Amino acid sequence: MISSSGRPRRPRFRQIFPTTLFFLVLTASTFDCQAARSQEARFGDSTWVAPQADSLANAPPIDAPGPRVAERDSERSWETVLRTPFRLVFLPFRLLARGLEFGVANVGGRFVEPKAPKPTYGPRFGVRFEINDVLTGLQDVGVGPAVAWAPQPDLKFRASAVASIRDRRHVLIRGTFQDHRPMSLFLDGDYDYRPDRSFFGIGNDTEKEDRAFYRLEDTRLDGSLRIGAHPNRRARLVVGYSGMSPGPGYHRDPPLNEVYPPGTVPYGETATQCLMVGAGADLATLDDPLSPSKGLHARGEARRYMGLGANDPDYNLWLLEGRAYLPVFASRRVLVFRSAWIGVDPSDESREFPFYRLVSSERSFRFPGYSTQRFRDRQLMLGQLEYRWSVSHRLGAFLLYQAGAVAPDVNDFHLGDTHISYGGGLRMGRAEAEAIRLEIANSVEGVHATLRFRTDF
Repeated sequence: MISSSGRPRRPRFRQIFPTTLFFLVLTASTFDCQAARSQEARFGDSTWVAPQADSLANAPPIDAPGPRVAERDSERSWETVLRTPFRLVFLPFRLLARGLEFGVANVGGRFVEPKAPKPTYGPRFGVRFEINDVLTGLQDVGVGPAVAWAPQPDLKFRASAVASIRDRRHVLIRGTFQDHRPMSLFLDGDYDYRPDRSFFGIGNDTEKEDRAFYRLEDTRLDGSLRIGAHPNRRARLVVGYSGMSPGPGYHRDPPLNEVYPPGTVPYGETATQCLMVGAGADLATLDDPLSPSKGLHARGEARRYMGLGANDPDYNLWLLEGRAYLPVFASRRVLVFRSAWIGVDPSDESREFPFYRLVSSERSFRFPGYSTQRFRDRQLMLGQLEYRWSVSHRLGAFLLYQAGAVAPDVNDFHLGDTHISYGGGLRMGRAEAEAIRLEIANSVEGVHATLRFRTDF
């Protein structure tokens, strides 16, 4: 303000005191509020509790419509018309899945729920069963003792011996030292005497009517040094022994020597023994080791077999395999792609090669719509597509389509010569890289079913 004399007039104390006092009180109250809020428990603190209603009697019922319970979704007419054909096609699978879900929910907990490991102070004895061709009339059943022993947490042994009603004798030995460690040792022994193995001939164009049976006594002992703690991210160095002895089959007709004259099947009754050295690796990035829904998995292996006798062959064996898992809008629906190439390469091309050491369509490389060991030759290729969906817990269903072929050389593979299989089944993951798998597939040779207990796919 300016006085009449032209000098600036100083504000009086009575004019500025109320304003100053007001701002001081406002500032102090602001700090008090902030301090009080800082002392209150916040969401996420251990002392925070949710605010309660003034009276539980006035609270709305839990099933009242509103933000807690959504309105029932009503399907539109055009959507019903579009979905009806698919619902009819998949109705049998849906009924089967509902039945399995009911069974797993009521009695499956004791089998599929993970259990805490029990302390082991000595050997544990049990019984091992083996069932072959379970879906075609229980053609062979075997039983025998089994023992498991873990003298210390890092050292485990398992062994079993089974004899069947068809004179099959099967002995398994497994041993691990420091498993799931950066470096571990693994022992794998397998003795399999089977009098009714199938032989349809050699090549991709064999006829199913030429089926014959032979006896094979197969002895294998492998020891490996594994580098890597996880089964899906691990390299391995392998040494081992392989002995195979064929002979005329029995218990099923016709035997090999009645269909194929002597001398027409290479090493038809000649045994071979080989020492083996090799290396392999698995490299994978998967979101779930039991039932993956997203990721990639690559596998490679090379082995060198060296004959112990003058008539025993020297040859190389290799395996290349790739898998891809792609979720379909949700992790419970998955597209799975698999391709594999396996083969043997004899060192001496001028000599015959034992027919029982050729690559055949069996175990992990079986063509689902055909009999096991249906095709055999020096090389095998396959491509497989699956659509999987979850049923309950680790149990899932799948549809499959596969194309595969065998040939003496890579240049002899042709797309028109592939054998097509399509079908479906059930799969349940049991442990890392181990699952139970039931397949029912069709081909030009009819419907075939397979039940496998220790598959890694």
